[in-house]
Amino acid sequence: MTDSVRILIHEPTRTLVRCTGGHVQLIREGREVANAYGSSTTSDELGLAEDGTLFLGDQGFFDLQAPTLRRRNWDGIASHGCKTLHPTGQVALVMTRAPVNDPSTYGPVREFHARVRPNTFQLVLVSPTGQLETLAEGSVVAESGGRRFKYLARPVFAPDGKHWAILVNESLAAAPYHDRRVLLGRADRILAHHRLSFSPEVARASFDLKRGMFLLTERVRLLAMSLEDGRVMAERELPGPTDTRAGQGLIRSALLPVPEGLVAVFAEEKKASYALYEFDPATLASRGRWADVAPIHDADGEFGLASLAANSGGTAAGIVWAPAVHPMALIHADSTWREGPLALRNVPEPPKSRGFEPKTGADLVQASPEDRVALAGELLDRRERSLLFVPLVRAYPESFHPHLARMLAWPGEWKALLKQLDWRRWSEIARGASDPLVDAMAETTRRLEGRALELELLLAADTPRALMRLADLAREIPLVHESATKSGCLEIPAQGPAVRRFDPNERVLHAVPTSEAPRADALQLETGLEPQTWLEEPRGIYCLLPPAHLARVPLELVHCDSSDRLQAFHFAISACQKPGCDEWAAYYEARAGIQPGHLRLISDPLEQQEMIMDERIYCRGEREKQPAPKRVELSPFDPADSRTPLGRIGGRPKWTQSPEVPSCPECERAMFFVGQLDTAGLDILYFDLFAFVCERCAITVQVRQNT
Repeated sequence: MTDSVRILIHEPTRTLVRCTGGHVQLIREGREVANAYGSSTTSDELGLAEDGTLFLGDQGFFDLQAPTLRRRNWDGIASHGCKTLHPTGQVALVMTRAPVNDPSTYGPVREFHARVRPNTFQLVLVSPTGQLETLAEGSVVAESGGRRFKYLARPVFAPDGKHWAILVNESLAAAPYHDRRVLLGRADRILAHHRLSFSPEVARASFDLKRGMFLLTERVRLLAMSLEDGRVMAERELPGPTDTRAGQGLIRSALLPVPEGLVAVFAEEKKASYALYEFDPATLASRGRWADVAPIHDADGEFGLASLAANSGGTAAGIVWAPAVHPMALIHADSTWREGPLALRNVPEPPKSRGFEPKTGADLVQASPEDRVALAGELLDRRERSLLFVPLVRAYPESFHPHLARMLAWPGEWKALLKQLDWRRWSEIARGASDPLVDAMAETTRRLEGRALELELLLAADTPRALMRLADLAREIPLVHESATKSGCLEIPAQGPAVRRFDPNERVLHAVPTSEAPRADALQLETGLEPQTWLEEPRGIYCLLPPAHLARVPLELVHCDSSDRLQAFHFAISACQKPGCDEWAAYYEARAGIQPGHLRLISDPLEQQEMIMDERIYCRGEREKQPAPKRVELSPFDPADSRTPLGRIGGRPKWTQSPEVPSCPECERAMFFVGQLDTAGLDILYFDLFAFVCERCAITVQVRQNT
């Protein structure tokens, strides 16, 4: 397991490099000066030369002085095996897995940049020209006796470009066990290899050219080795961060030498937080946890660390913390030249809003508009999940509008955190946004060619101005067209504004025990209809047992152009409990039947499978005891209602997985979204069901998703 966030610091140009997945950012004086998107593996292939050239593996390189991405073909960097660029970017340390018994499976040796032999493992230095330089004979490969090495972690280069370290697994053909060893090398030779008395699968290596190499393993053990002769200077099992006796490893960890000592950061599994600890670099004795640095949460569990050395420019020693999505922070030291997020000692808690501390959605109803605006600003500043966000954004989206202008000016990494408010609904902070805000979001979307969070906000705004700007962008930019039609449920005509393929008036479905009295403001939907009352042929796509009826939704509720042929959508799901029956996974495509109010199931559009007509290969169906019946009520959203909703009618689909807006099989128009229903609320195995209709052709499709 490796950190997905890599950061490097080039002190001469005062540039910090941050790479998250394939996204590389250059940050100078606390501000982003350039960014680029490479492959998803770019974070494992970074090299920073002394002249300010940033190498991105096979993607090309940046010139930090005049930040531009330049492409070139690197013959020395392959897309296979485990690799790390040399600090100068001129060579790479490349490993291949062993054993490899069939070289033809992996193609020519040249593509792998390593010699592949059965039951062997080699480390090689690779030049940009593709020339292979095998390490000294016997230093790693010892074929006699069946010995071989297999890497367990990416190698790490020291800043001098000469020293490197790697954690390996040595296995002997004559013995059914494995030895874990750390190899410490200089240039093309092995200085020493040390057998570990435990079995780590993950390790973090860090170099201090004055004090040695330090290794942190997932079993919470530190090891220090001399860079002169490779001898072990200290080894210690660490106390505190996790219970090693119970065999618990770390979710994420990192290790850095700093002038004051040695600093490690640990993910504390049960607390979902991170803690920093300091150690004496000579003895590895613990100096305790830093009391003045609060744990910094990162829901994605990814981060990177880099150490700032004291220099003549006045930069104090410290550590840059770079979570995957949270703003970066400078901790353990102040800075004389970095601004913005980098000047923070830690991520601060936002101020309380006017003393207003609501506990439930009911408190929002009683609050003043000013208090709701203050709460919306606080939630945006926190950029983390709150139980109050959904009721506030659904009932009072205008509370967020006074904050949108400053939010649009945030750095990209802050905007990315907004999804943590609620990944399905966060963009609704822009619902009903003003025309100037819509124009600002549209211009950013145009400038970044649709690769911006502003596109999601623009889709959620749902105003006449937003529909016009979206249509103009969609006709110009393919990515915007795809997002508008799939995620936005919009139709893009040849000219004019985008056309909604949904009813913006969203109402909530609730499952109610039949023993409870109906609510006065709720519409009772028909449920549990007998197959012969709504199906022309009472059977499923793959099963002779007809599907169970969940709810009938009159199409007049969503104001689509329904006809006499198609008057309602029927939510349904397989009633068969026979193991292996395909009916549970079926999407239902149906046409209006000959009899008024009836449907005829015709196919499973996902599998492009028409209804099976040969009864010999049908599932015969098995029915067990059905769950207790419940009523289904439809009512306006009420923030004071604490019940878990069953689903909703109207609005855009809130997808469980990727968007799957179907096209009509006859006219190919995007189908109209009716609503969605969560079957778990009816005590049925969990599925999210999405209802679509084509008004012209009287066809319905039910899309099923689950995780």
